[in-house]
Amino acid sequence: MSVLQLLRDHKKDELYHPLCSLLDLADEPDATVPDKISIHKTIAKYCEAEKKAIEFVNTDIAPVNFRFLLGESP
Repeated sequence: MSVLQLLRDHKKDELYHPLCSLLDLADEPDATVPDKISIHKTIAKYCEAEKKAIEFVNTDIAPVNFRFLLGESP
């Protein structure tokens, strides 16, 4: 079950939770697309870990050699 679904189900308990309140605002008919994006970005901080770096490790690929010619062609 997704975190957003858990938040939506949480509303049924009628307990206040700030993330549920934000989700309610995103569901408002007059909420603009930028508003919805901003709200979901805020909620995502509490639902998903932010990746600071991604390491690619693959030793099966042959190295790529570059040659740069500056100035006149030989």
